[in-house]
Amino acid sequence: MESETLAKTLILITFCGFILYELFHYLRGKASEKWRAVPAKVLSTGTKTYLSEVGPNESKPVIKYAYRYDGHRYTGSRVKYGNIWAEKFTRPKVMLPRLTGGDEVEVFVNPTRPRQSVLYRGYEGNFLLNILILVGVLLVIVLAA
Repeated sequence: MESETLAKTLILITFCGFILYELFHYLRGKASEKWRAVPAKVLSTGTKTYLSEVGPNESKPVIKYAYRYDGHRYTGSRVKYGNIWAEKFTRPKVMLPRLTGGDEVEVFVNPTRPRQSVLYRGYEGNFLLNILILVGVLLVIVLAA
């Protein structure tokens, strides 16, 4: 009986962690809509691919860029907040259209924490749907207890 309670508690903690993680990214993405635009230089680009044996293969765009803010030099690698993984391998190419090392781009910098930057402002994904699914699973676990 104790092991069942422990297992359910761990599952609840895990799902609460997923909800907090999603909420964090959603709020950070919304905040990035007000960040300052600064010029940056692309250092490298690419695509990270996860090959699955049971489900669809997924890929995401990868970038590294350098920028200056308030006289300091920073590097960043965030494309956008949220879910940028895609089952279609063309999606990363759409998010990083023909960018190569040395290209000039505009990035958006958090003025209160200049180490935080994004290539695109906002949040990618369906926040409400993700939260509803996670809360639904949590309710099923709690009610089954």
